[in-house]
Amino acid sequence: MSSSAQVQATETPGRLFLSAYAQHVILESLEDESRTERYQSKLSELIATLKRLVSLLDRMALFSDNEDLEDIHTVDLRLLVVRPMLADALLRTNPNNNATTTAPVPAATAGSGSSPQQARLSIIDAASQHFVTFLETCELLGLLKDSDIAVLASRGADVPGDAQAKRAAKIATYKREKEAKTKFAELLLRTAGTSSLSKAAAGKLPDTTDADADAAAAAPGASGLDEDTERDMTLGLVELWILKACEQLAFARQETQLIQFAINSKAQAGDQDSRVRQNAGGSSSDAAASASAAKPLKPFTITREMIRRNLLGHGYSNLPTMSVEQFMELEIARGNFLTGGGNEEESKQNQIDQKILEEESNEESDKATYKARDWDEFTDGMCHVLQQSFMIMIAAATSQLTTTTNSFPV
Repeated sequence: MSSSAQVQATETPGRLFLSAYAQHVILESLEDESRTERYQSKLSELIATLKRLVSLLDRMALFSDNEDLEDIHTVDLRLLVVRPMLADALLRTNPNNNATTTAPVPAATAGSGSSPQQARLSIIDAASQHFVTFLETCELLGLLKDSDIAVLASRGADVPGDAQAKRAAKIATYKREKEAKTKFAELLLRTAGTSSLSKAAAGKLPDTTDADADAAAAAPGASGLDEDTERDMTLGLVELWILKACEQLAFARQETQLIQFAINSKAQAGDQDSRVRQNAGGSSSDAAASASAAKPLKPFTITREMIRRNLLGHGYSNLPTMSVEQFMELEIARGNFLTGGGNEEESKQNQIDQKILEEESNEESDKATYKARDWDEFTDGMCHVLQQSFMIMIAAATSQLTTTTNSFPV
């Protein structure tokens, strides 16, 4: 048997998955070195491994529509996360990266005329398709919650709704993710060194000299763990990738919208430039004028004297050069205001005259009121004075009569 045949014989789904998961863990630890050649090299290896595994699973048709979750073996169940792992690895690729990389990209980007933005769109589209396929399979197995089904139905689009309800949904998703991570970490810690999945989660690649990983894992008690613990750990891993797939679908949708907007803006700018060049006619004088117009403006300096001079000045640059009356006369002379109008003008004049008459009538009425009020005050005062004078006269007459009577002898 040739060496290539031996390699193909050892490429079983279980071994490829453990190798890919270990490479994924190593790649996440190198997140800060994403622009280095080392990172891109490991990313290329991971994508190549996952693509071989996806191709192998497609040929095997491991998951069918007529199977329930209980019908799938624990070792096969962990292979559900292969597609979201491939999608996550594809999203890590960057067509604009200047580092030396051999990371494979989807076939749609292979054209020589495709721009980096178009290449990125193809990568996002391929990754989104892997996420959707994974979520659809999980939905058939009953692993999705209502919020996950809503994300799958909208393909990550932002569904309009109540802001408070969206905030509550985000909080619930965060708590769910935190709980899933804590539970999975506890299971990994409990099975450290005994489970092949926990070894891969620690970044340890499977030994190629060992026996078939699938058969070893499928044997009851082969790893020293009970089947319930292995299945709980596998379901925890699937739960984490469900949450990540929903989140990445939303991010991919937003990034697609941004790239499409940038492409459309660039196309509109290119059309405008072509129209400008077409209108210019290609003459050298127009080209020189266009070049001179594109030069930056001459810099200017703001001095303290300028600031001091304008400190108590007006907030606008120029004072008005005419009054309001002058402006109205100018507008009338220009014909911007209509005059005349015949009966309408006469009715307006009658209204003005009527208003003047009413004002004069009101003034006369006020004068009459004031005059009557003054006369009432005068008469009241005169009556009081006459009454006082009459009383004084009576008192004087009485006094004189008494004196005269006393002067006669008895």
